[in-house]
Amino acid sequence: MAMAAHARIENDNLFIAVRQNSAVNHAPLRAFDADSVFVPTELLAREAVARITSPNYWSFIDHVLHEDDDWDAQVMDEIVAVVGDATPVSTRVEVDQRSAPAAVRWMRTQELTLGDLLRDPDDRTVRLAVYPAVLVREGRRMFTPDLDKPLAEGDTLLLLGKEQDLALVRSTVFHDAAVEYVATGREVATAWVFRVWQKRVARRARKRPPGGRGSVAA
Repeated sequence: MAMAAHARIENDNLFIAVRQNSAVNHAPLRAFDADSVFVPTELLAREAVARITSPNYWSFIDHVLHEDDDWDAQVMDEIVAVVGDATPVSTRVEVDQRSAPAAVRWMRTQELTLGDLLRDPDDRTVRLAVYPAVLVREGRRMFTPDLDKPLAEGDTLLLLGKEQDLALVRSTVFHDAAVEYVATGREVATAWVFRVWQKRVARRARKRPPGGRGSVAA
């Protein structure tokens, strides 16, 4: 406590982390208002639980710890450029029939890239504040995958980003119109009656002779 207090006096811009060895010290540490206070036993327990419940997240952390400083700095710059300075939220997206039905239906006949999935479903020219940390395919982890990587049924994604943008990704994979829009730019009518009408108009346009209005029997 004395060392931390002295360090703060010398440089108030320091980020101060203090280890709490006993619950007896809780009150003075709280009054000191350090940037971070950790209890070793609690830290160990939380990490153990996190490794069990979020293995892909911790695999990314381990990967970062074992890479060189240049790689870490590059990834950090990329995350900040996409997400911002605030600590990102993480989420897992399972690309399967249960968790991403619209995406799976689309991928059975068309290509859907990782970059497509991270487009704004209201304006596909806008990149969502979401960073792909890990892509798991057939048990193999790919860290910081390229945005032009085609997705496949059965993939698992670990995404980092802003909560509202992550929510948009989770919503996109459930809606056929949203998936088609981010993949191709075509705006598809979402109501069933309008989708049927849209398909009928398209069929009539294909049958119409070039250079004339033509007619199609009902």
